[in-house]
Amino acid sequence: MAKPPSDAPVLFDVECDSSTIKQGKDGSYKLVMEDVERVHWETDDTYGDLDDPEESDVLDETTDAEEGYYSAEKYAKSYDNYYGEDAAVSAYETFTLADGTKEKCKFTITDVKYNEESNKLVYDITPKNKKQADKITGIESETQSESAVYSTERTRWRPDWMPNGRGMNLRNAALRRADLSGADLGGADLRGADLGGADLSGAYLGRADLGRADLSGADLSGADLRNADLGRADLGRAALSGAYLSGADLWDAALWDADLSEADLGSADLSGAALRGADLSGADLSGAYLRNADLSGADLGRADLSDAYLGRAALSGADLGGADLRGADLWDADLWDADLSGALRLNRTISADQAWWQRTTCPDGSMNVGTQPCSEIF
Repeated sequence: MAKPPSDAPVLFDVECDSSTIKQGKDGSYKLVMEDVERVHWETDDTYGDLDDPEESDVLDETTDAEEGYYSAEKYAKSYDNYYGEDAAVSAYETFTLADGTKEKCKFTITDVKYNEESNKLVYDITPKNKKQADKITGIESETQSESAVYSTERTRWRPDWMPNGRGMNLRNAALRRADLSGADLGGADLRGADLGGADLSGAYLGRADLGRADLSGADLSGADLRNADLGRADLGRAALSGAYLSGADLWDAALWDADLSEADLGSADLSGAALRGADLSGADLSGAYLRNADLSGADLGRADLSDAYLGRAALSGADLGGADLRGADLWDADLWDADLSGALRLNRTISADQAWWQRTTCPDGSMNVGTQPCSEIF
């Protein structure tokens, strides 16, 4: 049996003659596959494909698909290495019921175990939605034949050029779920690259061009992105805690629900950025440019907003508790339902009297009156 490669994304599928879905007392589900000794794997031949391969330095990474079989026991033991701990892997099962009906169920796999004595492969599964949950519950405990499970999510993988990608042309590169932790990508061209779910923790991306790149769900915790270009990049739900983004260009970037806690965003350009629901607690936003940024519902507790420009920024429902607002420009900013409890130096802000005040919690814990600013600005 051949071990799957570590330098290419892999998709797994498993077949067996008999399987059963069982529901526990807590409502959880397990898919038990009988007499499984091996799993099939296949590399995703789209990795490394580029829209303009003639201009790429990574053309040699495109490859024909490879496939093979791997021990079911080793597959189960290596599952966390393939997908990461606590991963929820999208998958589906096809099977035939006793009456000859062919069915298909969609779910996410949260864990895999293997019983060597009985050759049983056991998946912990969660239905994709209510419709799938009803379907799975309806066939619970029924014996299934001709069963096959297909993962639709690529494994993590590590390109063979790692860790040195400095100055490399990776424009439009397919690097989804790649392990790029600790990589040196300083000055690299990553415009339009697919880095969704990639691990870039601790990576160096200083002055890299990530314009319009897909970094949704990526792990960039502790990464160095100083002076990087992230204009219009998708960083939705990305992990950026403790990242260095001072001087970075993030105009019109999507950062909704992103974790930017304790991140350094000093003097960064976040004009028009979508930061709805983002965690910016303890972040350094001193001198940042946030004109027209959407910070609705964002957590800015203890953030340093000194000298930041927040002209026409949407701060409705945002938490600014304990934030430092010294020198911040609030011209035409929307503070509807914002919480400024314990905010510092509101009296030293600029144009606070021209912001939109409504149901705003003031630094002393009181509510503003009508559309009048908090008294602390005077």
